[in-house]
Amino acid sequence: MEDERDAEDAIRRLDRAEFGRKGRCLRVEWTKQERESRRPAGSRRSSTNTTPSKTLFVINFDPVHTRTRDLERHFDPHGKILSTRIRRNFAFVQYELQEDATKALEATDMSKFMDRVISVEYAARDDERRNGYSPERRDRDRSPDRNYNRERSPSPYRRDRGSPDYGHRSKTNSRPEPRGNHNYDKAESPENERYRRNRKGFELRSLNVDEGQGKLSCCSSGNQFDLYTLEIMVEDRGKEVLVDIQSVEDWLSHAQELVPVVLDKAREVKGFPGRWKMIISKLEQIPSRLSDLSSHPCFSKNALCKEQLQAVSKTLKEAIELAGLCMGENYGGKLRMQSDLDALSGKLDLNLRDCGLLIKTGVLGEATLPLAVASSSTEPEAAIHSNTRELLARLQIGHLEAKHRALDTLVEVMKEDEKAVLAVLGRSNIAALVQLLTATSPRIREKTVTVICSLAESGSCENWLVSEGLLPPLIRLVESGSTVGKEKATISLQRLSMSAETARAIVGHGGIRPLIEICRTGDSVSQAAAACTLKNISAVPEVRQNLAEEGIVKVMINLLDCGILLGSKEYAAECLQNLTASNDNLKRAVISEGGIRSLLVYLDGPLPQESAVGALRNLVSSVSTEMLISYGFLPRLVHVLKSGSLGAQQAAASAICRNRRVVKRDDKSVPNLVQLLDPIPQNTAKKYAVASLASLASTKKCKKLMISYGAIGYLKKLTEMDIPGSKKLLERLERGKLRSLFSKK
Repeated sequence: MEDERDAEDAIRRLDRAEFGRKGRCLRVEWTKQERESRRPAGSRRSSTNTTPSKTLFVINFDPVHTRTRDLERHFDPHGKILSTRIRRNFAFVQYELQEDATKALEATDMSKFMDRVISVEYAARDDERRNGYSPERRDRDRSPDRNYNRERSPSPYRRDRGSPDYGHRSKTNSRPEPRGNHNYDKAESPENERYRRNRKGFELRSLNVDEGQGKLSCCSSGNQFDLYTLEIMVEDRGKEVLVDIQSVEDWLSHAQELVPVVLDKAREVKGFPGRWKMIISKLEQIPSRLSDLSSHPCFSKNALCKEQLQAVSKTLKEAIELAGLCMGENYGGKLRMQSDLDALSGKLDLNLRDCGLLIKTGVLGEATLPLAVASSSTEPEAAIHSNTRELLARLQIGHLEAKHRALDTLVEVMKEDEKAVLAVLGRSNIAALVQLLTATSPRIREKTVTVICSLAESGSCENWLVSEGLLPPLIRLVESGSTVGKEKATISLQRLSMSAETARAIVGHGGIRPLIEICRTGDSVSQAAAACTLKNISAVPEVRQNLAEEGIVKVMINLLDCGILLGSKEYAAECLQNLTASNDNLKRAVISEGGIRSLLVYLDGPLPQESAVGALRNLVSSVSTEMLISYGFLPRLVHVLKSGSLGAQQAAASAICRNRRVVKRDDKSVPNLVQLLDPIPQNTAKKYAVASLASLASTKKCKKLMISYGAIGYLKKLTEMDIPGSKKLLERLERGKLRSLFSKK
């Protein structure tokens, strides 16, 4: 613009004004360079907000792979969280109490989160509304007390004319008029004038539109330009999108007019006859495809049709240009022209395929469905479902870069509202995602497997994923993908392998070896997911020998010793439990690799799990009593009774009862078990200790030890507490004590 004050007026009056039938909201602001140059020197320092609020503003996390539940796990220890929302590359965490938010800020600012150091500060206001808060807008916020209607002299550059009339009320700080009521002055402009102006360095990012008149109003002078083929940037639900003012019927007419022109020119070309013959055969199919597309009931209701017609028109224009070059023999080289013609042929193939796909597969109808049905749903829900269907449809049509953009948006949408995607997901969408896993671009594969991982974890479409051929490309990603790709692919296999049929299919597709390699060399998350997948596979008896042949025994024992996460060790113990359930050869293999010692060391941990006790229970029958005593088998089981999980305590009691011969030969076992009879409420091992001691009470030696270490006193209190088995054991010990007294007399 010529005058900075005109630009300020345009921003003030037009920013967030609505226009058009859909009421889209314009975004008008200074360019980044202008914002920086206009910002006061003092305000260029750190923008950290120091006013306490219940809502924290979080940045510097990984926007691609971070999900809402990841942030909740990171911030939850500091207080009750009311809401957590991710917005592009920043997030809000709202606490119930101000004190909790302050504690969380002090604890998490500059903390490590998913391999990144995040920055946390107070939000400018509590995040009660959906638009939330963005520090980018701080320099745009204006004081409501500022008088925007003040009189000022005309611009020195424009003394001969007054300020433009934008058609808004003159009331201070008034809201924009309802859409369709803007009264822009109308004037003619050159036909090919650019719609974005830049004079004297004052440039606006966006301008307003009167969609009913098809005219664009320039903010500085009210000049208007023909919008027949003009695209402008507007805001749609917080995202900037291109809006084409030309209707879908206009694009259809335009494409239909181009077809005969292209065919006439193509038939006149003499050079490259083979290639042009193929191109002509494809061009001749376009009218019928356009006719089929235009006759679809949803033709005028969906943006996909317009975009497809735009793509067809662009290809036809390119064909006209290449035909002209060939006729005039005015091209850079024969090989280059051959390459251009081959590319044109490929684009025509894509256009024909996509037109057919829109009609035959029902993509067009699915993407438009909620606008015509779902009377029981609210209007916002219907709009969300419609947008999601359209987004999923874009994964199936267009060139690879267009699918990549759709994939980026889908990843963001799934972070914010995964349920909305799952509600409209169809089998054809799953097939399109599986197809994208084989794309040549590593970035596309990585983002696709991120979406597939979310779908697999949701548990709502495993059958579709497997039946559409997901396993082979997923296993290839585990084997040779990027770090993120390997992690997401392994997590997907972990969830899918819970089905015995899918576990067999993973083995059949050669998935064991790459999973074992991840256990050896992967990062903590991938290692745990791979161990869990192998544990799930080991639950299928007929594939255990395949696992053994790939060296799984040694890998699982190594995980018990050196696993990065406690979960990895637990999965390894459970895998060994499955492997040793009924196979003597595998039992001997585990013992020979030092599995018993590793399992016993694992039991020394703070919360021993049932799986390790179960694996030991499978192995003790194959080991001598002396070896078990030397390994400290009984003291470890007593430790499990005292500190293990509920399942581990039950398994340990069962193991003691089944191995009485070992217990009787260990002098410390009975005293340790008697100590676990302590009736205090914190002792959860009481009933398991009673069961273990009851199995040993048949021998005089053990009964004497129990009595001498005070078991009778404990059992009297446990009997009053109705602990199962305590009364019966007490009677047996008292009878034995009575007999010993009479025998002494």
